[in-house]
Amino acid sequence: MNEKILQNSIEQAQKIISQSKDWQQTYEEQSKTLIDNKPLLDQFHKQIKSYEAIQFYLVKVNPTQDNIFTIQARYQGQPIATIEITKDDTTITTKEYDESNKKTYNCELKLDNMNLNTKEANQFLTYFNKEMKPKGKIDEQAHIESMLLSEFSKTSSYDKLLTRNSTL
Repeated sequence: MNEKILQNSIEQAQKIISQSKDWQQTYEEQSKTLIDNKPLLDQFHKQIKSYEAIQFYLVKVNPTQDNIFTIQARYQGQPIATIEITKDDTTITTKEYDESNKKTYNCELKLDNMNLNTKEANQFLTYFNKEMKPKGKIDEQAHIESMLLSEFSKTSSYDKLLTRNSTL
């Protein structure tokens, strides 16, 4: 029964997408922006690849604005910073998350549109690039999603929980 519901949902989404000219135009603009600015994303990946405990979500592609990409940095599924990528710069800000970062992870570091290559940005990312127990309640669904994404991203089956032979 669940498989039938899933298939029906997929078919409905495909129908809506194929009939929506606005969506098709938006998709074409965003895909062109991604392709045209691949070097920016490659450069960003080089900058953040050593921060394995932090996940980076591409949340917005802006084909017509200066800030081409908006990325959300998350730790254990909880948002901790926003990163903006332009043609000239990559900046990070924590303004929106300063209170929750302090309350949940005892993080006093605050960034306000700092270049990602600065000492302060490095200190912030390094702070979250370790195993920490959150204080208080966190969004469990986001935390579980984060753990699953971490497991899926492992390239070796060594120490991978999601293998055919593993027992949970």
